[in-house]
Amino acid sequence: MAKRTIGIDLSSSHFYAVQVSRTAGRLHLEKTFSSPLRRSTDSPDQLLSSLTTEHGFDRRAPVALAADSADLFFRNILSDSSDKKSGKLDSLPPVKDHFPLDPNDTIIDLWPHPQEIKHRTATLVTATGRKSARTRLNALKRTHLRCELMDAPVFALHTAVVTNHPQDTAAPFLMLYSDGLHLILALADRKDVYTVRNLPCLSTAADDAADTLEKFTALITREIELSWRSIMAKTMPTDTVLFLAGSLFQDPDLLSHLQDSLTSHLIPLNLTSQLTSTLATATISPDLGIAQGLALRALSPRDSVGVNFIKADNQKEIKSAGLKKQFLILVALLTLLGAISVISLFVRRSRLEHEYLGLKNEIRTVFRQTLPAETTIVDEMAQMDTALHSLRREYANLAPLSDNAWDPLTVLHTLFTHTPSQLKVSINSISISGSLINLSAQCDSFTVLEQWRSHLQKVPAFASVEINNPQKIPDSHLVAFNAQLTLYTEKP
Repeated sequence: MAKRTIGIDLSSSHFYAVQVSRTAGRLHLEKTFSSPLRRSTDSPDQLLSSLTTEHGFDRRAPVALAADSADLFFRNILSDSSDKKSGKLDSLPPVKDHFPLDPNDTIIDLWPHPQEIKHRTATLVTATGRKSARTRLNALKRTHLRCELMDAPVFALHTAVVTNHPQDTAAPFLMLYSDGLHLILALADRKDVYTVRNLPCLSTAADDAADTLEKFTALITREIELSWRSIMAKTMPTDTVLFLAGSLFQDPDLLSHLQDSLTSHLIPLNLTSQLTSTLATATISPDLGIAQGLALRALSPRDSVGVNFIKADNQKEIKSAGLKKQFLILVALLTLLGAISVISLFVRRSRLEHEYLGLKNEIRTVFRQTLPAETTIVDEMAQMDTALHSLRREYANLAPLSDNAWDPLTVLHTLFTHTPSQLKVSINSISISGSLINLSAQCDSFTVLEQWRSHLQKVPAFASVEINNPQKIPDSHLVAFNAQLTLYTEKP
């Protein structure tokens, strides 16, 4: 099955289109179309549409489009030859400043070649305006043509030359093309394009045609010498081939001047040297070289030399979209993290509230079990604390809550246990206040009183024993007295 492609060379002054196909490894020139664009009524959209509607071009065939020569620039950028990334934009110094274009409206692509200049690798960088490129692409979209490649005309010319003249491209050669408005001069070999000069053509007024030919020839001669020396750093050999493309170089006078000024071997580009065709010779114009080269580039883009501004522009958009996508993902992740944090806070708050309600219910249950007679509930903890203090005051005298505290019964038991019965001490009254014991008693004599006091001082429970106001009872042998005993703070 034949694979078809279309090459379109569109400028402000002309419209050229070529359709080629490949069947079983053989190339075939199927269709050509050319038309001037000089009148204001000449519409590129109409001409593009007419390719498939009137001239039989295949609508399904992929299209390769030439970039506008008026908006196209070339620079040889030098970088360290030891750089492993040589030939990539990321490895080169900033290149946008090398072109007279708005950096934000520039599409840049490159074709690296292995030539070394002063031990540095030279990379051919190509730039065009994004606005003009997209204007051309939009015109093809409006006519439903599928454009897969936009290349500089010089690379299309190189493909056409190498394809049609394989026997003459083994050594470095020169290419020269003119459409009447622009002049393209390039130094190349079979696999590489080294340097490109994209120049405006000189005015060709009728009254000074001879002078114009002289100037034009001198311009070409000077540019060829400069281009060759800048890359090869030596004199150009006399057998160097110069390929001529475009109807301008069909002029015998111009060819004669070029032959006289140059030592090169001049070869006009033959578009059917390696392509079969059933088209009339008159329809194969010398100006179709770039259109044919574009079609051949689209047919074998990996096997030919060139750039692709569509891919370069898309990569920048993809990179920009990638950064935007990463930013949006970051914002989304931060938003999600914030939402998770807020949800976590609400969950924790809900759990704490649930635990608080459970604890409050437990406190109320304990309150009702502890104080069943209490009907008014204001603050369970405060009310239970008040009730506890009240109970402590009520029962502290007989049943202290602490095991080490002195209760009245223990005090009386200790006092009477350590009072020998033979001393016959009778206690009339006793008062216990904390650790202080006040009592009034009577005994048989002062001697018994002293023995009793001495005996109590030996008891570990009493810190001190004091006898106050001992007096003999009138008309009796008994002695009345008051005693003050001090307990230790806690039980021994």
